[in-house]
Amino acid sequence: MSDLVIDLTSDPQAVERLAEKLPGGAEVVRLEELRGRGPWAALRRLRRTPYGRSVVVVNAFRTPSRWISMVLLALLPRSRRRSLVDRDGLEQAASWRQLLTAELPFVLNRARITRRVCRVARERIRRIGGVAPARPVLKPQRLGFIRPDLGPPLTAGGSLSHILGVISGFDRLGCATVLLSPTPLRGIDSVAAESVLIPDDETYRLSVELPHLAYNETFLPLAVERLRALDVDFVYQRHALGFYAGARAAQTLDRPLVIEYNGPEVWIARNWGAARRHLDLFEEIEKRVLKAADLVVAVSEPLRGHLLQAGVSAERILINPNGVDAERFDPERFRSRRGVIRRRFGVESAGLLVGFVGTFGPWHGAEVLAEAIPRVPAPLSERMRFLFIGDGARRERCEAILKKAGVDSRATFAGLVPQEETPELLAACDLCVSPHVPNDDGSPFFGSPTKLFEYLASGRAVIASDLGQIGEVLEHDRNAWLVPPGDPGALADALVRLADEPALRRRLGDAGRDDACRRFSWTAHVERILERLAGSA
Repeated sequence: MSDLVIDLTSDPQAVERLAEKLPGGAEVVRLEELRGRGPWAALRRLRRTPYGRSVVVVNAFRTPSRWISMVLLALLPRSRRRSLVDRDGLEQAASWRQLLTAELPFVLNRARITRRVCRVARERIRRIGGVAPARPVLKPQRLGFIRPDLGPPLTAGGSLSHILGVISGFDRLGCATVLLSPTPLRGIDSVAAESVLIPDDETYRLSVELPHLAYNETFLPLAVERLRALDVDFVYQRHALGFYAGARAAQTLDRPLVIEYNGPEVWIARNWGAARRHLDLFEEIEKRVLKAADLVVAVSEPLRGHLLQAGVSAERILINPNGVDAERFDPERFRSRRGVIRRRFGVESAGLLVGFVGTFGPWHGAEVLAEAIPRVPAPLSERMRFLFIGDGARRERCEAILKKAGVDSRATFAGLVPQEETPELLAACDLCVSPHVPNDDGSPFFGSPTKLFEYLASGRAVIASDLGQIGEVLEHDRNAWLVPPGDPGALADALVRLADEPALRRRLGDAGRDDACRRFSWTAHVERILERLAGSA
């Protein structure tokens, strides 16, 4: 008797690994197949054949909004044993008794708590009115930096680089920072005057959306107390989904509010995220918070349109690209380590090491690089190695592409590495790739990739997509080599061209390093913010 696996995730590799572990393999049914049949046909499909075991694979237990439906899917097949398994391999037995005594009460309680939290949020945001005339901030001494993103401790990635860079920039210009965050940040002690942890309440970890809303009430009283005691000159907050407590704190303290706007969070949740319910409330929060800010610092020009549509007046918008600590990424610091690192990744003296840094998100285009690697012809391909730094949802897809093409031995997936190790890894490379792709819905690419500026500061030749701000910061054949986005063939041709011309690589790398030092330092980034706050721009 065979087994049945019902896939409710977007991770086919994880499902295939599970199916391989079941005795005799398993029959896999995907959610799209069941939806396409209609409810009665789907029921007949699940009931027509007896199975030894049926397993429903979910992204996470109890957090999805349709949890009862997921449990029912586990109970409907004719099986001797029924269970649910999450993407980490944890298993939970499913039974009708369990559904009635545990899961149904859980969902009803979650609905009650969600209604209460949403009601409180709507009441709170009504008190966030339109902002008064922008208040100048002259020579600030202290600021409160709010980083409200929920999740695990932040140990690496572009957001961490941005936070550390901005805080260090304020510090260099004489403005001390106190950071307020739900989780620790690696390296924050070296740049912040003080770091205050305000953890979220685990009681509300019942769905994808609920923790974002509930965190406001946990955060607000503690933040107001601490910021008032420090007598901060202004509040600086990273924009986050469903977060309004920063605006309320600034309003309570009568201090100017600066919002760092790295992207339209509601759009991201709708197109790339797991949050699907209460998006109308999230959208209302986003609009009210943005309109209440004295200044909104957006990292790229396409974001101006999002802000104007949200009702932010043009004079309160500052377009300010990301930056880099050029001294930290100076390749001369790692000259003695270069050979050791390259040998670790199998690069001989005449070989070439190509680097990629990213979280393997839908916009990073890591799959484009993976598809380009098999197109690099021999004998060049035999001496070229690829280093993927980072982790994320599409990493397994990249590994599968390389394995299917029979070139997986040419690539190393280093995973997440400590933030302080990234500069020496980039310094060991000959080329760095930024293969970003357009947004799926055709909207303008709004990113300002932190890694792009780190590549430049490392003095490495950069191959990048001619897309959005990337094509504005980089100039083809001057400080980088630009290729059409989403074109693995063009990317492979660029790899061949730069691999064959070391003088071209040196010229591009030197120009990029010079630009990073002169134009894209975090100090320059922060200077532009303080100039606007002072009303001098």
